[in-house]
Amino acid sequence: MGEFFKGWRRKAGLVTLAVTCLLAVAWMRSYVVEDRLAFTTGDFRHAIGSFQGRVEWAHWLNIPPLDGVGWSSEWRNLNKPISPRPTYFRAAPGTALGQLQFESRTVPYWPFVVPLTLLSVWLILGKSRKAKTVVAPGRDESSQ
Repeated sequence: MGEFFKGWRRKAGLVTLAVTCLLAVAWMRSYVVEDRLAFTTGDFRHAIGSFQGRVEWAHWLNIPPLDGVGWSSEWRNLNKPISPRPTYFRAAPGTALGQLQFESRTVPYWPFVVPLTLLSVWLILGKSRKAKTVVAPGRDESSQ
């Protein structure tokens, strides 16, 4: 078994598989729990969140200014139907959000999980090729 994991391909495949598993767990968790990490850079407040099988990035003008990093985690009421959020949302100044500027983008988890799964399968189960030996000009292979 130790011989199977020699070489960089299978080790990279295991790392890729571990990352894929973590993303898959976050994907499933996002249907039950909404997580959000918020931080401030300059005049803008940014939030990276996970909800309803999607990853969301949002930023808005930070009024009043909040400094530092904040984390929130909220359990979703499973009896309430899911209301999908748009993949891109921008609020005009003076809207109900009460912010001068707000922008949000969401991406589903599957474009990350599926290709990483296929890559890890290829790296772990693919046949390793033997390294080609390069022979210097004027020498034959038997002299090495």
